[in-house]
Amino acid sequence: MIYKALDAYYMAQAIKLSLKSQPYPSPRVGACLVRNGKIISVAHKTGSGEEHTEFKVLFKGAKKYIDERGNDKLSDMFGQLYQMCGRFPTEIIHRERNLRLNRLFPEILKEIDKRDGFFRQSTLYLTLEPCTYPGLGCSYLIISSGIPRVVIAATDNLNPRINGQGIKMLRESGIDVNISPFWEYISLFTNMAYSLKHLKGCFPSGS
Repeated sequence: MIYKALDAYYMAQAIKLSLKSQPYPSPRVGACLVRNGKIISVAHKTGSGEEHTEFKVLFKGAKKYIDERGNDKLSDMFGQLYQMCGRFPTEIIHRERNLRLNRLFPEILKEIDKRDGFFRQSTLYLTLEPCTYPGLGCSYLIISSGIPRVVIAATDNLNPRINGQGIKMLRESGIDVNISPFWEYISLFTNMAYSLKHLKGCFPSGS
């Protein structure tokens, strides 16, 4: 794993974004998408039960691509996606089980990748490991986008439904995944309430 000179800077931006959120009992999450040395989109989780941060940051990146390049087919597809997402990005409702959404957004990301590999010059910085939940799993979205490198501050090893599976899925698809123990300590500290929620009951009474 090779850490690049600006990784610390971009990860710091993602961590600062995560501090804006108060999503308990869900974890705080921040994301920063960087293309050719420039930040093209950022996102953070603003509340529990809303759409995942990875969805948001890729949504914004895809919107930037479509706004700049203009394409009837992609614009129509994105318009449908936007309507399904309601009031995104401020109060978007979590729609993992919406089959149309699950199918449409990966199709948009794959279409963008097929046209000129827009996301293939990008690195995604995440403060927490992406999920692999059934439906619109964040790891699957990242793979669909063609992003070649993901830098993650912390594994979600307190959540038994994830616990390294997101990182494994990304690596098995050929994505270069970097993790730093230093960032992991910071991310866990910023998610103290989430950490304590999962640790509750792990110790015998009276300890």
